[in-house]
Amino acid sequence: VIPNQSICSGNQVNEINFTSNVVNSIINWTNSQSSIGLASSGNGNITSFNGVNAGNTILTSTITAVPSANGCDGAPQTFSLIVNPIPSLTIVPNQTLCSGQQVSPINFNSSVANSTINWSNSETTIGLTGTGTGNISSFSGLNSGNTPLVSTIIATPTANGCIGAPQNFTVTVNPIPFLNDSPNQLLCSGNVANEIVFYPSVASTTVNWTNSQTSIGLSSSGTGNINSFNATNTGNTALVGIISATPSVFGCNGSAKMFSITVNPIPSLTAINSQTICAGQQVNPINFTSSVNNSIIDWTNTQPSVGLSNAGTGNINSFTGINSGNTPSTALITATPTANGCVGDPEIFSVTVNPIPVLSAIGNQTICSGQLINSISYSSSVTNSTVNWTNSTTSIGLSGNGTGTISTFTGINNGTLPVTAVITATPTANGCIGNPINYSIIINPNPNAIASNNTFENCNLNNATLTIANATGGTAPYLYSLNNSTPSASDLNFTNLSAGTYALSVIDANGCTFTKTVSITNIPGPSADFVANQQNGSDTLNVDFTNQSSYGNNITYYWNFGNGNLDTTTNLNFSPNQTFYGTNTYTVTLIASNGIPGCNDTTSLLIYVDIKPYIEVPNVFSPNGDGANEYFFVKYKGYKDLNMIIYNRWGNKLFETTNPGLGWDGNGASEGTYYYIVTGKSITNEPFETKGYLTLVK
Repeated sequence: VIPNQSICSGNQVNEINFTSNVVNSIINWTNSQSSIGLASSGNGNITSFNGVNAGNTILTSTITAVPSANGCDGAPQTFSLIVNPIPSLTIVPNQTLCSGQQVSPINFNSSVANSTINWSNSETTIGLTGTGTGNISSFSGLNSGNTPLVSTIIATPTANGCIGAPQNFTVTVNPIPFLNDSPNQLLCSGNVANEIVFYPSVASTTVNWTNSQTSIGLSSSGTGNINSFNATNTGNTALVGIISATPSVFGCNGSAKMFSITVNPIPSLTAINSQTICAGQQVNPINFTSSVNNSIIDWTNTQPSVGLSNAGTGNINSFTGINSGNTPSTALITATPTANGCVGDPEIFSVTVNPIPVLSAIGNQTICSGQLINSISYSSSVTNSTVNWTNSTTSIGLSGNGTGTISTFTGINNGTLPVTAVITATPTANGCIGNPINYSIIINPNPNAIASNNTFENCNLNNATLTIANATGGTAPYLYSLNNSTPSASDLNFTNLSAGTYALSVIDANGCTFTKTVSITNIPGPSADFVANQQNGSDTLNVDFTNQSSYGNNITYYWNFGNGNLDTTTNLNFSPNQTFYGTNTYTVTLIASNGIPGCNDTTSLLIYVDIKPYIEVPNVFSPNGDGANEYFFVKYKGYKDLNMIIYNRWGNKLFETTNPGLGWDGNGASEGTYYYIVTGKSITNEPFETKGYLTLVK
């Protein structure tokens, strides 16, 4: 009898060996279920094979074996091969939830009906036991820590003794994050709010926050820490921002934490107008107005000498300004508002107390009509004072009123008696008027005429005279002066005067002067001049002279021809003729005289007879110390103003002299050819030049 076999899919079917009572029997067999992994028929023993069941139900194969020996078939033998399927579970999804939430029920689905499901749990702290069988009911996930708890659940199906592959899945229970308390902040507008750092209990927590009051300078919402920011409040009352911060991690939200940021406004003062007064006047009351109610106003004063203390609180009452100095005294008052601990910008204004200007005394002035009144400058005790003045008598040449320095002006008195003007000057500085001062300007009348007569000067001999007859006007007695000479009462005659213009002055008893201009004319003497038709010639030279003298009448002309002949005439047109002999130089002289001692003029010129000009220049010389031909020099006659220059072959000047007769000794020069240029004038001033080469031999 062959035993039945029951296996799980994938397991080995034991080898089946047939035994017949007849030796050498042939065993033929058939298989009713070939899907178990065995052919549908065969003969002989059945070798071991892997049972196969790819379905979800039991496969039962009936094997029928028939023995045959010597043509005789025996009775068939029947047995079963049962292959059970391997159960498999449908995939169970992982679950992730927050601590305190319910885990969804876990129902297992096996591929084989009536399978038994055994499971194990790796993390019992999530609220689930370590092992169990069958479906897992819903339960509350637990996590009291700061990190996620991940439980791995392994479910294994079993059917008909066949164990299927385990199915793994996870249940993750995330912790609930929480935040520490954040302190409230109290700030002034413009302060920097402290950074708000959240310290959640769970790492990687995201903190989302909201702000109820964005006008404090913080946005309405955000994520993460709140950076420091400039707190703002542009209003006049406190702004309160309520911050609500909620932690969230792994999709789990913690409880919100609430705190506040209060931003108080900065108080500001309404601008205070500065005041400027004169010493002794009242300063108006100073009332402060702040943008924030109940502000405290503290003020300081840089200059208590104006009559106000150096510091105080609240409004400033009216007080009398004080300034005993010479410059404006300015008190800078700095008022600072404070509200709710917030200090506002200081408001700075000034109270200026100007001094009362005082003028220095001005001395009286007394002058003569026509003289300049000295510039009158006022000196006030206060710099940059304006001085307004009035004049009681405008006829002196000054307007009836004016401002500032009185410039130099010419005093006027056209009458015969002194005129007095009273000037009243009043100083003003920075709107403050000082006491006036008075002073006088007295203008005395001048003398108005001088009677005089004078003579002419002759021939520039300083022989004119000036005589004074009398003076009128002004106040006697008088003094007289000519060209600013020392005034004298007795010197009425001025002698030995030359031609020209003279200032004749009379000075009266008040020092007032009248000056007139007196002109003295010179009657010039004669000017002698003549020309000759020729000045050079040979023996028996006949020369015509022409008289070209000028100036005056009744002139006598005295001729001296230098050849022993003289001539005297009053005829300007007389043109004498003279003959000159021999070889000689004659000086011809003409004197013109008007008969007044010292009043004549003389002129002359030269006549050259038989003088033939020549010049001789050698072309070689030998300065070798033998005493012969040692110098290179020029022989000449009838020339003047000679100049000689020696050049070498390269054009460099070696020697120059204005006395060619002395010659060049060749000092420092070597043998060779040189070049000379000789220039000058003839006796009659005609220019000439000669040039050429010379040879130096040693």
